[in-house]
Amino acid sequence: MLFVLVVFGVQPSRAESDSFAGMKERAVECGVSSEVLNEVGELVKAGTFSDDEGTALVTPLFAACEKKLPIAPLQDKLAEGLAKQVAPLRIGLALQVKLNAYENARRLLNRHLEPVASDVLIIVGEGLSRGVSEHDFEAYLAKFYGQPPEIFLTGAEMISLLGQIDFDPEQTRSMLKAGFASGGLTPQWRYLVRVVLIARQRGISDNVIGEVSSGVLSEMGTVNDVSARLGFTSRSMTGKK
Repeated sequence: MLFVLVVFGVQPSRAESDSFAGMKERAVECGVSSEVLNEVGELVKAGTFSDDEGTALVTPLFAACEKKLPIAPLQDKLAEGLAKQVAPLRIGLALQVKLNAYENARRLLNRHLEPVASDVLIIVGEGLSRGVSEHDFEAYLAKFYGQPPEIFLTGAEMISLLGQIDFDPEQTRSMLKAGFASGGLTPQWRYLVRVVLIARQRGISDNVIGEVSSGVLSEMGTVNDVSARLGFTSRSMTGKK
């Protein structure tokens, strides 16, 4: 048991390491949702999970709380794993990946922002946990951190969402540069990822998508303008004829 908790980055006392109940109590006191903890508790009580497995699932949430990182994304991940009846070891590993990503996100953001707002921390943390490179976020922060909060957040979300589908990061930065320069970058541009996925299905390259998007942004246009110039409409994005 002690080994399991140390792997997850928490140094418990010997007494606390003996039971799921002890870790659950500490987590509740820290601010972790009792709903998801009770769900794990029921599985431990029923014998579906061992006491050790239950403790290992709660530990990353408690660690996030103690480190003052967002708890909700980890709670949601745990609830998702439980709902899908994923093996506890796999859930625990996924939680640790997310916890590490949020720690890295805060470290990255602290180089440029003070204080770090929770909304941008969640965007960067989720991006890192889903495979977006630190380099892509670092390049964005270094170049655009002085932008107004709302559009800065939109840009960060575009880096995250487009990075998750391996869209060319240079094209993304070119789009953002055009959008920031013209003032045309608005929150609806976070939905550009949908246009990219449809355009790829139609054989349109990322370079063409990026160039068209940059042009539309420089003219203060909309995401619908991008799809129209690429040869399809917003109805195509909903599956309508």
